[in-house]
Amino acid sequence: MLKHVSIFFAVLVLGLIASTSIAAPVYIYKDANYKGNKGVWGNIMPPRAADIDSVRFKTAVKPDFDGKGTAVQVSFDLTKPPHWAGLVVPVQQDYWGEWQAEGLDLSRVQKLVFWARGEKGGEQIQIKAFIANDKEFGDSADMPISSDWLTLTKDWQKYEIAIEDSSQLKRVITPFAIIANEAHNADPKIVIYVDEIYYE
Repeated sequence: MLKHVSIFFAVLVLGLIASTSIAAPVYIYKDANYKGNKGVWGNIMPPRAADIDSVRFKTAVKPDFDGKGTAVQVSFDLTKPPHWAGLVVPVQQDYWGEWQAEGLDLSRVQKLVFWARGEKGGEQIQIKAFIANDKEFGDSADMPISSDWLTLTKDWQKYEIAIEDSSQLKRVITPFAIIANEAHNADPKIVIYVDEIYYE
């Protein structure tokens, strides 16, 4: 069974930074071998979570949300300090904005769309974006945005996050991130799936 959930947030206006302008929809992930994917999976935070292997992921699992392609599986082990972890999807591998590189121009988009489900149901995650705004060549957004904590079911659900003012998003290098912590999950070992992540 597929469900549709809407989440709303506002973003603030910032100055312009050069980046690549792309016609919507802008896919962060569509399928594993889709050449138009603008996201690169692999940045783990905080550093301690990466050191103790708190996050593992596979980018080509089946079935996906409609049974026609692939999805991303993310496994969190939150049993050890710091008891939280995030999987960040930047525009380049291992990129946090420390050096000059192109970002995405999302200044005309209206929403972030993605599909998600849990392995067992009841898993809680939070979605963030534009989290590298403190770096010299990071996101142009003044502040990161984040969803409420989302309680997943075993069935795929479609989520839409409305962007009320995207004019500050002239340069985006971290368009998607998944956060999980022990405080929101009775079972500190969770497996979740995400798919069809895009801005439009």
